[in-house]
Amino acid sequence: MSDGEKLTQAEIDMLLRGDTHSLTAEQIDAVGEIGNISLGSASTPMSQLLQQPVTITTPKVSVRLIEEMEFDFRGPFLVISIEYTEGLKGNNVLVVQGDDAKKIANLMLGGDGTDLSGELDELHLSAVGEIMNQMMGSAATSMSAIFETSVNISPPVVQVQQTAEHGIGLSGWFIVVEFQLAVGNLIDSTLLQFIPFDFGVDMINRLLQPLKAAESSMSKPVEMATAKQPVPQQTAERPLPKDGMEVSERPVRIPAFESFDDHVSTKVSPRNLDILLDVELNVHVELGNIRKRIREILELTTGSIVELDKLAGEPVDVYINNQHIGFGEVVVIDEKFGVRITEIVSPEERIKRFR
Repeated sequence: MSDGEKLTQAEIDMLLRGDTHSLTAEQIDAVGEIGNISLGSASTPMSQLLQQPVTITTPKVSVRLIEEMEFDFRGPFLVISIEYTEGLKGNNVLVVQGDDAKKIANLMLGGDGTDLSGELDELHLSAVGEIMNQMMGSAATSMSAIFETSVNISPPVVQVQQTAEHGIGLSGWFIVVEFQLAVGNLIDSTLLQFIPFDFGVDMINRLLQPLKAAESSMSKPVEMATAKQPVPQQTAERPLPKDGMEVSERPVRIPAFESFDDHVSTKVSPRNLDILLDVELNVHVELGNIRKRIREILELTTGSIVELDKLAGEPVDVYINNQHIGFGEVVVIDEKFGVRITEIVSPEERIKRFR
């Protein structure tokens, strides 16, 4: 209700259609946790790109009808659309204020973040698009761990809107997540995330259902153990002769049960070990790397030479599933590149790296 008394026309239409767009306290907490973990991890790549401390606070979650929202944006702002392409099916939108976008772009281009002159142009869009790509890529990695499935996103689409007088280009019901974003002493602003209501509910269900199933499965064995207590039985006496016939006795074979001692649980089945040995891992070799600013990247042309951080003849790094396991030297085998392993870290260290 608006003004504490009257329903708006949009709310009246919603009631007439029978629409119910609300979340329980548990569901709101779930959205907050997803946002806290995903964008919380995204602050690290943002800090590395801007060379500034970045803080993204615990979000505030609400369900809003976009048409009824009032936006207090000072001048132009950026609307960034991100599409989930794997693991999750949906999209969400981030809104960044124009001055914040200029500061971010200025920092990425080697400035001190104080130059706010000029209009928002393609350079600002490219800078913000790149930083959002890195941030949401990191967020997708965190969401992969949350949902226990691979989550990938498409490159962000960045658009400029001059005013919020007629909205932000969205309509309908959304889960609105408000983050407080702080970048050094330069930015202290609100970062808005808009998640379509149905997509948000799908994420919530995927997060909560396994937890509820696990709780249910944990409670069942306790009930069974309580309900099915072994009933002590008396030892039967030897049967007496009846009607002149001897009742024969048959030996009872006592079944042997496997011990459940702790030392038994440490044994590994050869069959299970064979299954593990057939798992394929990704192996890649890193010749070197270097960090460059967007301005330097834009200056690259055909024939440009990019100097890496390794010296000629220095061993290359060998990775397995993105875990560094040793060093080697590059060789050529039948017109194909290869690597000769020259050093492997100890098995103990390798196990620690894979944990």
